Amino acid sequence: MKMNKLTLCTSILATATLLVGCKESSTETTAPAAAHQTGAADAAASLKDAAHQAVDNVKQTATAVADQAKDAASAAATQARQAVGDAAAAANSQAQNLINQAQSFVNEQKYQDALNSLKGLAGLQLTADQQKSVDALKTTINNALGSDAVKSVEGLFKK
Repeated sequence: MKMNKLTLCTSILATATLLVGCKESSTETTAPAAAHQTGAADAAASLKDAAHQAVDNVKQTATAVADQAKDAASAAATQARQAVGDAAAAANSQAQNLINQAQSFVNEQKYQDALNSLKGLAGLQLTADQQKSVDALKTTINNALGSDAVKSVEGLFKK
């Protein structure tokens, strides 16, 4: 877009230069030298105005393109932040579901199933509260599994 406007402005400037420089009339051949200087001064002023106008157009185009790029970058950053937040919320929800499932298995005294549920938490980022719950569940499971093992061993020796 910027390059197209720059090319257009350059083409207009070149055309104006050619038209001013190539303009030939029958009155100029008979006019005195002062008339030639006035025509040259007018042509120079016309070219200067055209050049200033072209520069202004290019500046406006550059500003518009920069504003569009800034807006696009801002929108992309907002979308990225939202995507990261959504992914974190999904991971947090998944972790909480596994913790709830493990708690349910502990309540049913299915300790091995509870441990398997807790293994699903590997690689997930846990909140502080979730980590406390997991630690408490692990302690409960280890204590329960340890007491079950002791009871089974005691049952062997009492006979």
